[in-house]
Amino acid sequence: MVARSINSNGHISVALSRLLVLIFIATVITGVRAQERTDSANEVERLMSVAKAAQEEGHYDDAIHAYREVVALSKDSPKNAALAYFNAGILYLRFKKYEDTVNAFRQ
Repeated sequence: MVARSINSNGHISVALSRLLVLIFIATVITGVRAQERTDSANEVERLMSVAKAAQEEGHYDDAIHAYREVVALSKDSPKNAALAYFNAGILYLRFKKYEDTVNAFRQ
């Protein structure tokens, strides 16, 4: 049972204050989730740049590692995961690691 009190204006203040608290909590949670998505997207973008730079410099193991991290962070973005798998597959192919190549392309 909810305790209710009516103020001088005839409003139900307890119910209203609880509603405002719930709205505030929902707003905070939504903002945190949006920030997490933004942080994740920024990290994916950074890792893709790191992988590309490593690949261009001939640091292929570092590039593959960065692509794997992109895949791990890209649960909500299949496009990024697919691109990372594809790029890693190309690197595996370059070193004749055919089983790894096939696995990357399958993903």
